[in-house]
Amino acid sequence: MQKFTLDEALTMAAEHQQAGRFKEAEAIYRQLLQQTPDHAKLQNLWGMLCYQTNRLTEAVAAFEKAAALAPQTAEIHNNLGEALRACGEYRRAEQAALRALSLSPETPEFYVNLATILREQGKLDEADSRLRQAIALDGHYVEAYSDLAGVLAVRGRLDEAMRMAQAAASRPTPSDMTT
Repeated sequence: MQKFTLDEALTMAAEHQQAGRFKEAEAIYRQLLQQTPDHAKLQNLWGMLCYQTNRLTEAVAAFEKAAALAPQTAEIHNNLGEALRACGEYRRAEQAALRALSLSPETPEFYVNLATILREQGKLDEADSRLRQAIALDGHYVEAYSDLAGVLAVRGRLDEAMRMAQAAASRPTPSDMTT
């Protein structure tokens, strides 16, 4: 059997995961977790796999461990927030999302994720504000426009919601930009 470095094994597992070969990725992650449980990147990738396969409790545990191991890594806190949101743990999800934003305030995706958490709690004014911040950071972020249109519609601001929906439709998506 061929030996791989930890980074090589993580790369292989992540490639399986991205291709939807979750069983193959899981087998590699489980072996690595037995050997190196205190590795933040491994715990984060494991958490992502658990999230993708709807094992939310396991995902939260993995992201919490990853966050403890790498407390300055914004992406881990963002992932934790998403998993907690999926579990309906909105207060904790909001805290994790705010932590991600404090570490990386220039990342529009984190504003959109926080806005989703806020919207699901009925905090529409705050969600509106966070989505506008995402748009200010990236004027081509279609999801931010689309989500803002939804928030505005729920708030009864239909004309503005329509403008945001039109703005979303007029923005190029990443697939539109490939040549």
